[in-house]
Amino acid sequence: RAARTAKLGARAGRFTRLVKLLRFLPGMREHGSNQGIAKVISGRLVTALSTRVSCLIIVMVMVLPIFSMWSYPEEDWSMHSWLRVLEQTLQRHPERLLQQLVRFEDFYADMGYHPHALWYKAGSAWAPRNQTRGLLVWQSVRGPPRRLSNLVRHESSLLECYFNFREPQQIDALMNLFLLLVVMVLM
Repeated sequence: RAARTAKLGARAGRFTRLVKLLRFLPGMREHGSNQGIAKVISGRLVTALSTRVSCLIIVMVMVLPIFSMWSYPEEDWSMHSWLRVLEQTLQRHPERLLQQLVRFEDFYADMGYHPHALWYKAGSAWAPRNQTRGLLVWQSVRGPPRRLSNLVRHESSLLECYFNFREPQQIDALMNLFLLLVVMVLM
């Protein structure tokens, strides 16, 4: 390993000698020889700064998408599909609703988000009249979220369901924190 390192060092030394010799070729002179020291330093600073900023932008563009990989999937249609299935079960075979609700809860058992409560919509045929809120059909044993901002509401024509998104929002907040740290380190 030491021999390889020595060879590499020798090559680098030869390369720098070659570069020093290139300045004597026609057209390879430094253009700043007749300018003042302040202008030369200013030009070098501008070049160094612009190089670093452009590298920072390239690195950030490549790194930023990594922090959204663990976020809640944007194209998850299971919540709408389940509401449609539950609504059709309620309309066609109301006696099978409890079986579907067990399947509904089991479907979200291993996911970071889950249904919290299912309500009849106010004004539907199954909801009590003259109430602003419908009748509670089902509530999960996993419990409500601690913050109301973690509830996500989905609805169909007869039902409205509230999903607990505590875990995906915690992961999203953690990824945003890591993103801030990466940007601070890169700056």
